[in-house]
Amino acid sequence: MSLRFCERLEHAGRVIPPGETCLDCQEEQREQEEREEAEDPGPCQHRSIVYTCTDCGEVVPLEGRFYPVITDQHGRILDCKHRREADPRWFELRLEVPDDQTALAIARITNLRRPLPDDVAATIDELIRRAIQREPVGQVTS
Repeated sequence: MSLRFCERLEHAGRVIPPGETCLDCQEEQREQEEREEAEDPGPCQHRSIVYTCTDCGEVVPLEGRFYPVITDQHGRILDCKHRREADPRWFELRLEVPDDQTALAIARITNLRRPLPDDVAATIDELIRRAIQREPVGQVTS
């Protein structure tokens, strides 16, 4: 095996085994590949996620709107009232709820990530507890 010098002028004087490249050339090659990978954006990052309205078939781009307005079968907003106010075209998830207590329970559960005011949460919790116990709403238990 005979040693040779690196062919690149800037690496003159670097002795390397035949069939190999010098360590500086290998490092430069690795850096070049990393730069090319960083420049290559890969698949398109601008794909539009869309929502298709089940009522009219209109296709609406979500543009960052990933959490739906939650409504019941009567159109009452159970969650995301402020989103609907900000954008009436915000997509919605319509749920069939059997009664008002279930609607309140859904509203309470969907707001666990963002706490309700204490008095509102207490009222909802009490209504849910009464619904579970099948108590009339006008009665107060001790």
